[in-house]
Amino acid sequence: MKMTTRTEGNELDERRFVLEEVTVLSDLSPANYYESQILSALKNWKGERLLSYLLPSEGNYSILQQMREQFNDAQEFEKKYFSSIKIKQFVVNASIECDLYFKPQLDSDTDLDISSFFSGAVNSLRNFSNKVECGSMDQQWLFVEISQGPQYLLQKLWQLERAVHILPLLDAKFNPSNLVVLLNGDEMEANLAMENIHIPAQAKILQYPLFIGWTPTRNIFKLLGNLQTGQDELKMEMERGQNELKMEMERGQNELKMEMERGQNELKMDIQGLEKKLEDIKNALDFLTS
Repeated sequence: MKMTTRTEGNELDERRFVLEEVTVLSDLSPANYYESQILSALKNWKGERLLSYLLPSEGNYSILQQMREQFNDAQEFEKKYFSSIKIKQFVVNASIECDLYFKPQLDSDTDLDISSFFSGAVNSLRNFSNKVECGSMDQQWLFVEISQGPQYLLQKLWQLERAVHILPLLDAKFNPSNLVVLLNGDEMEANLAMENIHIPAQAKILQYPLFIGWTPTRNIFKLLGNLQTGQDELKMEMERGQNELKMEMERGQNELKMEMERGQNELKMDIQGLEKKLEDIKNALDFLTS
């Protein structure tokens, strides 16, 4: 069960955000299938979740705008690995949804780190931080973006970049202990994306513990699709084998037919030779008895 408490400012408050109080994290209603796979695999953490926030109109976005352009440039530079969809301009007062921005409620003697939090849901996390090596959560917020595929990694990193610029200004409590991007999709493509990512050097997210990891999509439809692909490949292999066997049999039959015809011709020639010899003997006997 979960209990939801939504906290909003009034219509004139441009610093509003929406929070949800959670008693069982894995019971949350996800925004999409990929989020549901992560949430369902997490332990029963309780705490507070940020659902969305508004981009205030009075903010100075010149630095953030420059970072947006740098993320677009990085995306274009590595377009072999990443989506070429441009990151859009800012829209003030637009509602920005958060995938999993969560502050766990821990006992005073509980020391929770990032690996323990994602245990069972994520295979491994790579540290992309410039300075921080540990992933202790220390009673603070955790900002997580969940990507449908590796090609959207830079866009998800940009969403974290935007969050660490804006959210601490809205409320000082939104100072995350860790930033995480979780990648769905093919594991090899995810590893290639992580190996070829070029995060802009001035990005603010590099000042935080930043982790990127691949999570296997527990998708029955994908598994059935893989099974169907395997069946199709097996069917093609069987048809290929049947065709090769048929061709081999036809080749053998043709060779046998040619061999039989050759034998028949040789036998016919032998019979004709014997007939000629018999004819010669008959002629010789007729000569002797005449």
